[in-house]
Amino acid sequence: MAGRTYAAWLVCAMLLGTAACTPREPEQERIWDESQTGVAACDEPALTPDVLKRQRLADEALRKALLAAGPDPAVEARKAVVAGDFRLAAAMTMDAAHPRLYGAQCRIAGGLDPWMARVIGVEGEDAADDRSGAERAHQSRVASFGRRYNQALLADPRYPYSDVCRPGEDAGKASGAAGLAPEQAYGFPDLASRPIPATLADAARRGDTASLGRMLRSGRHDVNAADMFGLTALAWAIAYRESDAVEALLRAKASPAGSKCQSLLDASSPIQIARSMQWRSEILRMRSMVAPEEFDELAEQPQMFEKEEMTFRLALIELAKRHEEELARQESSVQLVTIAVDDAGKALSCKLEPGTPLPVFDREVCTLAMNVLRFRPARNTFGTAVPGEFTVAVRTMGK
Repeated sequence: MAGRTYAAWLVCAMLLGTAACTPREPEQERIWDESQTGVAACDEPALTPDVLKRQRLADEALRKALLAAGPDPAVEARKAVVAGDFRLAAAMTMDAAHPRLYGAQCRIAGGLDPWMARVIGVEGEDAADDRSGAERAHQSRVASFGRRYNQALLADPRYPYSDVCRPGEDAGKASGAAGLAPEQAYGFPDLASRPIPATLADAARRGDTASLGRMLRSGRHDVNAADMFGLTALAWAIAYRESDAVEALLRAKASPAGSKCQSLLDASSPIQIARSMQWRSEILRMRSMVAPEEFDELAEQPQMFEKEEMTFRLALIELAKRHEEELARQESSVQLVTIAVDDAGKALSCKLEPGTPLPVFDREVCTLAMNVLRFRPARNTFGTAVPGEFTVAVRTMGK
């Protein structure tokens, strides 16, 4: 009995710092609520409860209309623009909202969070063989609407994010800006023509310090306001390596942490973008603006690539089965599996502490971890890859 308990426990693997044992709802069953999930309302204009509620109600009405004869995408796009809603139509996946299936691409590292898009479909739905004819027809109608809606929205001269999202289906198919160099992960390098920058972010991307100065002196622009993608003007200036714009914004008290809804540790905070680009001079410039203990927290230990996690769990189950009888005779314990990782993300060594009375089991756990798990290297406070250690907790259930 103890061996079976152990094997069942290993299904969730108890990875430190994760919620690996928390069950997840089927994505299709909760997809329509994702657009507002995980958003912490604060004083940021785009994330106030009123704005989020208005967007949720508009999205619900749109999805209901798509279940019927179908609304006019051009009319719906114009209504959204008038309401100041510039979110693209997108399909939801397990990790992000993707407009690419509907003819649009956005350069945002990590992809779009659900509340950054109008989620009207689920990625891969039309590949399901068991759908009825009516369901397939609905999915086709949704895809057609999404493409025409995005086309109309992107073509509207009032659309303010043409440097970030454009027509097309080929950029960052899996995760926003996957595979792009850090300096290309936010926005397109060939900036859209714009005679006068419309926002601080526009001016920041162009390094237009004259326009930045005029806007800041007017008092009508919040230097730490984030746009629809969670980036402030300072974050955009850093993403485009516009050092003069960075300097102008820092003098205007732009925060290295980003908006009032963010912290230094957020991936889209200005200082984190500078770290991903290893722009040491700007990191040093911002360092004096944050508390030393906060700056020290930027250092990262190695991180496991998530796609190997399930493989590791299943392999642990098989390993537990092979040693079922021996483990059942031992005292229950928690073993810390610590893996040394070099600055390229390669596992160098492994140790089990405090160790079980079964040396062969300990060796096999370490061999498994070394062979299966892959890592992002540790990074110091300046974003430079350095050696580090990764720890997984494995609990043995015995007598």
